Amino acid sequence: MKKKLALLTAVSLTFAALSFAGCNQEVKKADPIVLCNFEQFEPDFQLMRLQGEFGAVNVNKNAEYVKSGTTSAKLQPIGGYSSGSAPYAYIHTTSERFNYDYSDFTKVKSISMWVYNAQETKEKFTVGLVGEIASTSNCTTISVSTYALESGWNKVVTYLDHDKLAYSCDITNIQGVYFAFKNAHVRDPKDGPTYYLDDVILNTFETPVTLTTEYELAEGEIANFEQDYQKDMILLSGVKETSPPEAYVVNATDEGITASSGENVLKVVARGDETASWGPGIVIPQKIMEASGFSSIPEEEWGNYQFCFDVYMTTDVPTDIRLESLLYSTSGAQGKQSVTTKLGEWTTHKITFSNCGYYPNTSDDRIAKGTKNIITKPKQWVIKWSGFTLEKAEEKVFYLDNFRFEKISNVSAQ
Repeated sequence: MKKKLALLTAVSLTFAALSFAGCNQEVKKADPIVLCNFEQFEPDFQLMRLQGEFGAVNVNKNAEYVKSGTTSAKLQPIGGYSSGSAPYAYIHTTSERFNYDYSDFTKVKSISMWVYNAQETKEKFTVGLVGEIASTSNCTTISVSTYALESGWNKVVTYLDHDKLAYSCDITNIQGVYFAFKNAHVRDPKDGPTYYLDDVILNTFETPVTLTTEYELAEGEIANFEQDYQKDMILLSGVKETSPPEAYVVNATDEGITASSGENVLKVVARGDETASWGPGIVIPQKIMEASGFSSIPEEEWGNYQFCFDVYMTTDVPTDIRLESLLYSTSGAQGKQSVTTKLGEWTTHKITFSNCGYYPNTSDDRIAKGTKNIITKPKQWVIKWSGFTLEKAEEKVFYLDNFRFEKISNVSAQ
């Protein structure tokens, strides 16, 4: 195979990634940090975590696929054959055992790495950040940039827009750098694609970037989609390669509807899959939940307040797609509620603060104890939907608006 050398810089599908610092301040370049060069098993290979039914990672000593030193990582990503999960792996930015902590990404200008694509075709490759690691199989990821890898060696450079990232994660406490591939639709790594990875570098500033992130929230507002920053803060969870959803802010009038509040709404395009299981979700990040200020409401008043959001369903058979509202705390507590929708009109989902730690129709005390943490230690608000089969429809559209908390005025919460 004739080798090609490609230099890929970030053209982000999620964040505009060519701005070095949101406040345009002058920052001096500092020495780069070698996060992983794969010259030693510990910590390089030992601290790489495989997710999404990744496949296989091995030590490579073939010099043709080594960019520097004597070894690199051989990657054979396949993903879940039945689940459709996209394979990804991440490298820890902190380690107590190996005595390093590179988690403050206000000091990081860009992430660079060398990737060898052993296929004859261009291949999709995504670089992002790990905001939080809840367990060995559950972490919060933020996609930064997606590339088309050429055959042969590619130098991938991902620049960070710190202010935009700060809306969706704690940029001073990034837990890892991840890289993801498309699902290979095979059962065995030997039947899938092969890549080689070398020299993962954090290119740093001499002085940290000062964040200029600002939240313009009205009283009780969590997300009304009227501010520019709210176009960038929404995350997606549980996405399958075979049926990736879309979510973006639009003007309601352009969609032929009236917003429930203001002029803009969040448009969600859900796509059919082979099964109808629960999966994808829209995520309002922890930083936004914290900024809204509901944590300051005294516990004795929780029964007088409720969380609300509005939903507009456009599908001709609303029962084909079901919605759930899930409120999380940083301790893992969860408030889960089914969401009722109607075709062609706005409906409002409501849940009182005092009830948001309960599942419907259950007396599970363990779940009930989660209420306090959801209010006082908020994490994410997730709106999930059930999958629907391709036979019913290729895609379904619904709109979300006016995520808020409010005082109940002589009305029982639904």
